[in-house]
Amino acid sequence: MVKYVAQSWEQKIGNKIVSITNLTPQFSVDEKREVKLQIEAKLYDVFCKYMSCKP
Repeated sequence: MVKYVAQSWEQKIGNKIVSITNLTPQFSVDEKREVKLQIEAKLYDVFCKYMSCKP
């Protein structure tokens, strides 16, 4: 189960005050490494799609 760090603040937009909450996941070192590898693989796929790479 992933834990999250919450950051909240209020922002005035027009005549309204909107509450904004940012949730940031907290990963272990191994989870960070795995997520990073997944992101890199997907970015490579996108790069190849637009640059006609041949794997």
